[in-house]
Amino acid sequence: MASTDAPTPRLRAGSYYTAAELAVLARDALEASGETHASAAEKLGKKRPAVSRAVNPDTASPALCLSILETFAGYTADAPAYRLRKVEG
Repeated sequence: MASTDAPTPRLRAGSYYTAAELAVLARDALEASGETHASAAEKLGKKRPAVSRAVNPDTASPALCLSILETFAGYTADAPAYRLRKVEG
């Protein structure tokens, strides 16, 4: 289980993140975009429960977290290191 007193990660190009941190970043990106899990799932071609699990640090899907970050925050990363970089264009 994720620690509740751990600092919230911030989106920074060039930084490395764990899968759990990617989930928090993806959750924050969704909240900042104003998207619901249902509307995000529709845009991503996924089911709502998959998005809900992806943004939960305990059940995160790094691949879906990266899709969320690219679609709603303009960042992408290469697995397995998860070093974030700003999407060009």
